[in-house]
Amino acid sequence: MNQEIHIIIEQDEQKNDSFILNQFDLKHDQLNFTSFVEVYSELENYNLQTVENSNEVAQFSSQCLQEIRSMFGSDQTIQKSLNYIRLSKRITKNKIENLVPIAIILTFSKSNSDNDIKRSKFNDPVPINYYVKAMEFISKNISTSNGKLMPMFYVFSENFEIAKNIFNNMANVYIIKSQNLSEVQQLQLMIKCQHFILSNNSLDWWAAFLSKNPGKIVIQPWYFPIKVHGQEQITTISQIFKTLNTQESWYSLNQFSINESPMIIKDQQNKEREQQPYQIYESQKVKEQINLDSFEVQIDQKSAIKTLIRQQHDKNIILKKTNLNEKQNQTNNGILVLSRFKKDGIGNQLFSYTAGFVLAQKLGYDFYLVDEVLDLKRERNFNEDSRDFMLNQFDLVYSKIISEKQAKQILSQGYETIGAKNYKDFFNNQTLPHSKNINLIGYFLNTQYFKNNPEQVKAMIRSDANLNKSNEYRIWKQQILKTMGVAVHFRIGDLANYYDNENRVISLTYQIRAMHFVADKIKEYSQEPPVFYIFSDDYNLVSKVFKNTENVVIVSNGTLKSVEELFLMMSCKHFILPTTSFSWWPAFASDYKHKIVVASEFDWPHQYDFENFQKPQSYPKMRDKTNFEMDRQSGWYVINQFVISFKPPSQIK
Repeated sequence: MNQEIHIIIEQDEQKNDSFILNQFDLKHDQLNFTSFVEVYSELENYNLQTVENSNEVAQFSSQCLQEIRSMFGSDQTIQKSLNYIRLSKRITKNKIENLVPIAIILTFSKSNSDNDIKRSKFNDPVPINYYVKAMEFISKNISTSNGKLMPMFYVFSENFEIAKNIFNNMANVYIIKSQNLSEVQQLQLMIKCQHFILSNNSLDWWAAFLSKNPGKIVIQPWYFPIKVHGQEQITTISQIFKTLNTQESWYSLNQFSINESPMIIKDQQNKEREQQPYQIYESQKVKEQINLDSFEVQIDQKSAIKTLIRQQHDKNIILKKTNLNEKQNQTNNGILVLSRFKKDGIGNQLFSYTAGFVLAQKLGYDFYLVDEVLDLKRERNFNEDSRDFMLNQFDLVYSKIISEKQAKQILSQGYETIGAKNYKDFFNNQTLPHSKNINLIGYFLNTQYFKNNPEQVKAMIRSDANLNKSNEYRIWKQQILKTMGVAVHFRIGDLANYYDNENRVISLTYQIRAMHFVADKIKEYSQEPPVFYIFSDDYNLVSKVFKNTENVVIVSNGTLKSVEELFLMMSCKHFILPTTSFSWWPAFASDYKHKIVVASEFDWPHQYDFENFQKPQSYPKMRDKTNFEMDRQSGWYVINQFVISFKPPSQIK
């Protein structure tokens, strides 16, 4: 080499990492060249003391590009563990099987102490929204070049549990435990991939830089939160990577925004973005969470009048069509008692109610609802995991609410049990009751039972007139109604290992893809930006996933009642649903003219062929006591929750 660059480095004594440069296939002039590359990569084992002439560094890297890739892109001299060999063969095999391997480093919070500032500038985790948007973008580009190719995403993560929660039940995502591999092994595995989604970590930058794939797609975050003397600042990709020689053919993506798409780095729009690098990030700081303590419920007279008109309209619909004990079979004084399984949540309770309501109308029976809490010496449990009776919180039509003891007294006079299996016979008038009293109990997840009067059912479900409202609920409702609200439901807990060890949890990537889709669809009729309201039974997880994501507000913080959250969903204009009846009801009951509803395509993992990435011609009928099948309504959209591919959501006709 004709030119030398003198660099002084020292190993961080606070770290026990072993010397790793001897694992690369370095050339003869090792000392100065090796030192340069170590600083150039900003690997976390060392601290930079001095670099003479940064212009010479850039010139040096340009001249030696091929030599750098040759030396650091080879795994011939690295220590190969059995795990590394297995993963290396898997990635190589993918290329033969029309699977396109794509490398991702999933970063989550590390130590942010002052001692770490010199060692690593990039401390904040990149929002998951960024990764999913990049995954969609690469999938689309791959399919454009060859429709037979399927992306396979290799996720390198130090936090395996969080990565597993995010990418749960994904057919084309493979999670690699970073703890089981050295940094050098991780680097070499990434280099074997064909495309790259970069984080705020220099290791994956090196993988993309060293890759020899001429058609590689590289996406990296646009903004970088960094800490300087303990103070958080925001800088842009071009400023951070001036010394790292970022390639102009790579893409950058605003990681804080739901609405933006990747763009080529040399694009003029990026230069315009660079002029105001703080705008998007700082706006999120304001919207990160609503400060409930500083809000007061303010009565907007026009809004109040609209609400009253709406409530009266719904009430008229209910009363106009209700004929319980009034119009037909007036001589029949039979009683239909709606009992329930104690594990029923609110969604299932509403389905049971509608089945009983419709049947009571048909038969002309009195309609009694059984509330087991009336017999208990405790208050009603309104927590998120509560399975207490909640139908009294809705503006429903029934004869009366009775206790379990009262129900037993009524049924002791003789009764007939109707469940999910024989309900249709009575509903279709094929069978008449043999007793004056009916005990209705079971799972009735079927909208066909109220297909003749859906508007009446919707009106009853929409009304919060009977809801025991907290002040926090009133504040949230007022806030949501002012915005282009999108209800996004994440259900985690009780879907895992729900039945026969079949994990029905949906990957969080599904909801995020749906958020991207809804944001684009809203633009077709409105310029108002969407605000995504997050409802979930796992606050800790969603708060990490959506940290620093623009226009995303987490509602479920453990202080609202579960039934209040259902009504707050109903205040939104658009809906993104997992496989659960809880959020199905707000989407169904909403009468917003332009509402967009996105649902998952499948109810169960066994309904999808994970090996061949397709819906199987047939699949075994799994035993499920609820017979759960989400009724996806005409006009709704569905997304395959098990694979990230180029296919856009399809609309149900």
